[in-house]
Amino acid sequence: MGGVYDHQHDEDEPTQRFGERKWRDIPFLILFILHLGAVVAVLVLASQQKGSDDESDSPVDTGDHSFWIYVAVVSCALFISVVVGLIYIRLLNRFAYFLIYLSFVASVIILLFGASVAFGEQKWGFGAAFIVLALLTIVYYWLIRKNIAFAVVLLNAASDVIKEYPATLYICFLVTLLQIPWFILWGVAVWFSLEYVDSDQVAPYMIYLVLSFHWTHEVSKNIVHVTVSGLFATWYFVPAEELPHNPTLRAFRNATTYSLGSICFGSLLISIVKTLRDVIRYLRGEEGDNCAKRCLDCCLSCLGWVIDYFNSYTLTQCAIYGKSFCQAARATAALFKNTGIEIMVNDSIITSLMFMGSICVGLLGGLIGGFVAMGSGEDWAVNATVAAVSGYVICALTTEVVESGISAIFVCYAEHPEQLQKIHPHLYHKITEKYPAKPPQSHA
Repeated sequence: MGGVYDHQHDEDEPTQRFGERKWRDIPFLILFILHLGAVVAVLVLASQQKGSDDESDSPVDTGDHSFWIYVAVVSCALFISVVVGLIYIRLLNRFAYFLIYLSFVASVIILLFGASVAFGEQKWGFGAAFIVLALLTIVYYWLIRKNIAFAVVLLNAASDVIKEYPATLYICFLVTLLQIPWFILWGVAVWFSLEYVDSDQVAPYMIYLVLSFHWTHEVSKNIVHVTVSGLFATWYFVPAEELPHNPTLRAFRNATTYSLGSICFGSLLISIVKTLRDVIRYLRGEEGDNCAKRCLDCCLSCLGWVIDYFNSYTLTQCAIYGKSFCQAARATAALFKNTGIEIMVNDSIITSLMFMGSICVGLLGGLIGGFVAMGSGEDWAVNATVAAVSGYVICALTTEVVESGISAIFVCYAEHPEQLQKIHPHLYHKITEKYPAKPPQSHA
């Protein structure tokens, strides 16, 4: 498509949003594939070393009654979490204002409750810390109260697009399901390393496998993020009568082909930091804790948050324009400079709302899982915990689709508001009216 979709960028940036895509950051895609092959190689060695074992060596007895209760609890929790997660998205569309206020009120109440418990246990330092955090939450709400209306508009817009294109949720669940067999194989590789590699040589194997776990998970998560961002960009820039057939599938194809190298690049950066953090935490537990290790752990955690946050917007740029990761990173830095604090404030509002929903769904899943286990005479605590974690993860996956869509709309609006005015004028006027700062100007 040409014409109105052409845009003057820097010399090293793509000149057309929805023209022919190019393969980006291919070396990192090749490196990711090779790394997967290395994990498979470990499994091959495992099969050669282990040979044929008795069936009694299997860690799971599928004939055990407890096993099937466990399967029933997890399945029930997952099904309910999917249904409630979808309902929550609809509630966000209708009661966004109320739920945002509720999230702040709930945060203050929880902090004050924590303070009361701490004071009751005579832990004065923890109690004072909870009080300070509660006061800071109230002050923060007062400072950003004008941003809430803008966040609600973006949230409603994203929910409407997801309702129109529910395939975004299907792809999210599909990618999640595809991770399960791979992580089972990964677990076998971990078991083999611990079982057959000498204890004084196992550390490099385990560090590599932990890196592999993080990298594979981040790539899978970012494939969904880039797919959703690509769909929202198509909806943003392309008139309804010119939309391609099944734009979600087209966005997924771009994410798993042309932009996959960029996804692998960005995912590797955060995976390295997370792996280093895991190594430090292991050393804190095995070799004793000290101030240096705690500081390093804290620094790596903060660095990981910064990289993860920056990555999400960088990959949004990759999805919208088909840029390489480095080109997208420069554009993201410019975006943060131009939008100031507004982008982070908006994300904090949305993130707290999504987190509250995921926690509630997780608690609901745990409650139901506990009742199912109690009715069957099984350990309710273990089953309830597994069901709660499963429910939280599934709802978090659902809400991440909404967050990816909001990020894409924000980026598109911040850089090209004229396209929204032309194609979705009603939404443009609502966003411009509620934008907490001076509305952005077109780059054209």
